[in-house]
Parts: sequence; C-alpha cells; structure tokens
Amino acid sequence: MLRRLQVISHKNADAMFKAGSAMKRGRLVQKDHATKSAVLPSSTDELYFVTKDNYPIGLMSLEGELSDYDPRFEAISANEPVILEKPLSGERYGTTEYVSTGLVAGDYLIVEVAAGDDQGKLKKNDTATKFKFAPTVPRSNIASRSSSGTSYTSGETTLIIKLESSRFGSAPFSPISLAQASITEEISVSSTFKFTLRSTFDAHSNTLPFSDI
Repeated sequence: MLRRLQVISHKNADAMFKAGSAMKRGRLVQKDHATKSAVLPSSTDELYFVTKDNYPIGLMSLEGELSDYDPRFEAISANEPVILEKPLSGERYGTTEYVSTGLVAGDYLIVEVAAGDDQGKLKKNDTATKFKFAPTVPRSNIASRSSSGTSYTSGETTLIIKLESSRFGSAPFSPISLAQASITEEISVSSTFKFTLRSTFDAHSNTLPFSDI
C-alpha cells in the first residue's frame, strides 16, 4: 500500500516503465533503462516508490465501490505497467512495505537491497538516512465497502515515513519547511477516518485536518 500523506502536488511521476518482476505497491524500486523496467533495488541510489492505477476488471467492475486498499489492487504482476514516484525532501508517505523488527518512532530507515522476500522494503538503520520512521496506523481502522456491505481490513499496519530535508543535500527550494518545523510525528485516526496532525506550536493543541481516506 502507498499513501501520500504530505506530498508536493503536481510533481512528475513516471508511467513509462513496467514491473520487472512481481512486487507490491509501496515498495522502493530502481529504474532499469535498458529494459524500461522497474526492478527491486540493488543499492540505495535513485529510489522510487512503485504504484499503479486502480482498474477494476471482470467481475470486480460489478462490485460497486471498492477500497483503494483492496488486495487485488495491491499486487503488481511482472510486466504490468507501473507508476514510479520519487520521494522528495519534506514529504510524508504511508506504506505497508517495511520490516518492523526493532523499529521505534524516530528511527532512521534504509531500503533492503539483499535478494529475498524483503528486498525493496524499508528497515531500521543505525545511522542517519533520508528516511525517518514515524508512528504506524493500524489498517483495521480503514473501512472498505463491498457488495455485501462495509468490511474492515486487518492484519497490517502502515509505516509513516518522513523524508529528512537535511539528507538530500542542497536544493533550489525547501518544500513545506514550515510544516516540518511546526508539527510532531503524532498521527491518529479519528472516527470519521481522517488523519490528523497535532500542532506543537499551539498551546491549545489544536488538530489540523490532514487527509480524507
């Protein structure tokens, strides 16, 4: 799963590649320009989040409203067209593609490059990197609708990632620097299924609407 929690609007996304192997939406990949394929990473350079458009086909198109988190949308088949999105300084993403072992809020993250089931997932790193871990949100709080009524997805949590501007080197601009300086990494899910962020500079601890699900 890939959620864009706090990102720069209208930035370019590359839809000219296909999946080089079976993978899952929300993993980090690299580009193979020779084959125009998205491949699981062999290094920590030039990383992109992989995702795809939701296209209900066959009997799925008769089910009415479908959750964006339906497992049938999450799996990406080999040679399937994908969308590659480069994470930028100051952005926040949510993904289910991470290794939870030993993680606590504030830890730095690095992508797994060793071949295996976890390749392309984020994991804990002892030194500073571009990726930082924020609290997880249980997916059981996210409602989905089907032809049989409202159901709830369980068994997975969403990793909230904060991208550290200081690790991206010099840049012509510093996106959403005010937001970075003004909010904590505390994220909650309310009964109306809205993500909220709590302000650190407001003595009354007002909440700011974050993103409808």
